Amino acid sequence: MKRTLLLFSASLLLSTSGAMATVTLGFNDGVGTPNAGSYTPGQSFNFDITLSVTSSAPNAMSDVQGLSYWFATSAVNAGFFSITNRNLSGSPFNTAITPGITYPQAIMSEPGGAAHGGNPDDLGANSGSILATNANYFVATLTIQISPSTPAGTYTIFTTSSGSNPSEANDSSFTQFNFPVTTYTITVVPEPATWSLLGLGGLGSVGLSLLRARRRS
Repeated sequence: MKRTLLLFSASLLLSTSGAMATVTLGFNDGVGTPNAGSYTPGQSFNFDITLSVTSSAPNAMSDVQGLSYWFATSAVNAGFFSITNRNLSGSPFNTAITPGITYPQAIMSEPGGAAHGGNPDDLGANSGSILATNANYFVATLTIQISPSTPAGTYTIFTTSSGSNPSEANDSSFTQFNFPVTTYTITVVPEPATWSLLGLGGLGSVGLSLLRARRRS
């Protein structure tokens, strides 16, 4: 099953250079919602990551050459999600910063796992050429696996924004433009068989109550 999610990052300011740009890291589901949708435990889903850069004076982002990003999850979600694949085919960002990543890799709680929290490896990549700003770029397709033991409920996964490894885009001068925290939600629902068992259990409880009521009368 393929899904693309929509995540929005607002204006970014960084660093020692005082650079400014509006950078959007997008996970587009095709209908404009920031939610990943509903899944059952054990399912996996894909989403396409896109990078949009809008830059204007003063201190504009001169160009785009790479980006780094990690995913984290809240403490109560720890161990429920893992990244099982990253596909850079068709992306101008095709030189992986961390090549040869071993999958799956857990999306850890923040902080936790590595020093910055989140998955241990940088999922970003560099471009073989200098790219223009005021443009949109396909970054990668990621696959996320939901653990079979994940309880039903609503969960959040988000990009890192602080610590030693914040998610960021960079230009050819290696000036960084950090993404603020951006989140998306996943709803995990019981499998149909589980719902059937719950329904049968409810009917059995009602039947037992009726039987007891008749005996009393």
